[in-house]
Amino acid sequence: ERHDFRVDDIDIEIKSTRSSRRSHIIHGLGQLQPSLGRTLYLLSVKFQDAGLGRGQSLCDEIESIRLKLGNNRIERTDFEDRLLSTGYRDSDAVHYKEKFILADEPMLISVDDKCPKITTGILSNAISSDLIGRLDDVSYRVNLEGLGIAQGSNEFFRILGKVQLEV
Repeated sequence: ERHDFRVDDIDIEIKSTRSSRRSHIIHGLGQLQPSLGRTLYLLSVKFQDAGLGRGQSLCDEIESIRLKLGNNRIERTDFEDRLLSTGYRDSDAVHYKEKFILADEPMLISVDDKCPKITTGILSNAISSDLIGRLDDVSYRVNLEGLGIAQGSNEFFRILGKVQLEV
């Protein structure tokens, strides 16, 4: 899949950071390129260390999802397959014990002409398609500070409905 999630006719690319700024690494020329006939949004999530307070680790979240799925074999198999496709293995759990909390409200950012991005379409105005095809492993960092709409707002709800991250 080119993007992380689909809701109706919307694609969502989720990016997280531990930075104090909404700064995210984009991997590839297609990650911020909308799919044909779909609207693309980037969901920006900022995390901070939970400290001595309550928080969740990646391991906690995975176990929580597994418990919610229970014995539903089809959904459980789909979840485990997707988890493996990210490179996560239960044997790596020792590396994912640190607990985090949301630093602030997640922001939903329309990937439009006001969103900083590098795509094949943008590059095609500067260099030939033959040369674009030779670019490989393109990654860059974008600063999205001050862009988007906050989770909990009417506009956020209008776009994504009841989909939201727990704060």
